[in-house]
Amino acid sequence: MKQNIFKVMAVVLVVALFSTVLVACGKKPNNPPAKPIPAKASSYVTMDINPAVEFILDQNNIVLSVNAANEDARVMLYGETGIVGVNVEVASKKVAELAVKCGYINGQTGSVSVSIAANAGTTAETELFAKINASVSTASISDTIKLTVENGVDFTLSHELEKIKLANKDKVGYGDTLTVGKFRLVKSAMAYDRNLTMDVAVTMDIEDLSEIVEDSHEYYKDKVNDAFEQIEEAAERAYENLVEGYYDSAYTQVYVERGLGQVGKTNFGALYASLRMAYRTIDDLNEALETIAENPIISENDILTILNNVNPSLDAKAQAVITELKGNMKDLKDADGNITEDSIEAYLNKQFRNLDDETRDLVEEVFEQILDVIEESEENFNVSATTEGAQIKVAIDALNGFFTLNAAITIDPELKSAMEKMSTVDDIEEFLDILEEVIEKVENEMEADMTDAEEARVKELIAEKKTTIANAEAKMKEDLAAARKTAEEAMKVAKEKRLEIGVTIQGGTTNPQA
Repeated sequence: MKQNIFKVMAVVLVVALFSTVLVACGKKPNNPPAKPIPAKASSYVTMDINPAVEFILDQNNIVLSVNAANEDARVMLYGETGIVGVNVEVASKKVAELAVKCGYINGQTGSVSVSIAANAGTTAETELFAKINASVSTASISDTIKLTVENGVDFTLSHELEKIKLANKDKVGYGDTLTVGKFRLVKSAMAYDRNLTMDVAVTMDIEDLSEIVEDSHEYYKDKVNDAFEQIEEAAERAYENLVEGYYDSAYTQVYVERGLGQVGKTNFGALYASLRMAYRTIDDLNEALETIAENPIISENDILTILNNVNPSLDAKAQAVITELKGNMKDLKDADGNITEDSIEAYLNKQFRNLDDETRDLVEEVFEQILDVIEESEENFNVSATTEGAQIKVAIDALNGFFTLNAAITIDPELKSAMEKMSTVDDIEEFLDILEEVIEKVENEMEADMTDAEEARVKELIAEKKTTIANAEAKMKEDLAAARKTAEEAMKVAKEKRLEIGVTIQGGTTNPQA
């Protein structure tokens, strides 16, 4: 009997082992494991301390990318690792600790403003804020410094959002769904994608906007600092203009070789070269004008006039804020010693974050008046009063001179009208759009006018410049490598200086540079 039982058990064991072998040899299980869902940009988070830092998170709140939103943040984040690829709670805690370590918080308490835009909606945003709040509040920073975290406390952004909502209340996308967090995301996306308009951006979902900002983080991550970024942009534009100039001169040369004395023949080469030269020159100058117009220099007297007319019956704490500002106008200045829109907004936001709710209410009107001065400066920005504006006038005069000398060539009426009104940045952008269309028409006419032999000659002339172009590119890369090295050294020194300031502050010593 026992033998039979053993035989049955043996058979069962063999069958079980055989079944296991079959599965191991490739028999598919009934429920195969699910494939991992790829990470995608799902949320946008900003931390404002004074350094401003942006995070793009995936659907699991893992940091996909981080970006320094101002120069202070670039210094603070320089050489740091362990932020990308970790949970946002870990990343936000590290940023808070870095801000204290680098001396950007120089009082007993510091306020951190966190703004969030999550694709999953407001509930997800609330939960995410609670996690960041808990993490930052327990950061290992200093025995003498305590951080408080607030949701979306951004005075200047809230002020701007309120005005935009009011002006566009009948349009889609400007309702309650446009929160401070989403508005900041919209502005960040628009700063990178210059073709994206506000009306379109406010209707986009968080995920799509976050993907644009994630791309911008990838673009900016190797820009070292503002100075290097400007040098790189200038060098690349100079190289592009050089190459385009060689191409344009090839077409001009072909028409010179054809002979200008042919009756009824338009000198498309000279026309094309003149239009292209005007476009390149004015487009370059307009880039500089846009930067100036977006961040105008404000008169110190304009700010003092507002502060001197403050209601004397203001609460003592509010008066103390105004008195402090009047006595420390240097705090409003940027690294170049100018009072600009950016430097004023950074100062006001920092002050506002570190006030209690009652004092915020009392000084809000004064702060709004200061922002009104900025808006007036932007609205009254006069292109002709700038060096760039004067250079644009020279370029327009040169283009007019070409048409005067070549009276047989008819100037496009729309272009002529645009050339006569160049007083604002918008006027210049409109002119460039029209000029681009005119150039395209001339290109089509020139293509139809040229013979096969002349087209071959153009290619030949361009080929002759191949070595010159290659040398110019090599020189540009060499110069940029040297500029990058200089920028890296400057950032290293700046970071070391901030760390020294942080040690001084945490040691209890007052440091006016903090």
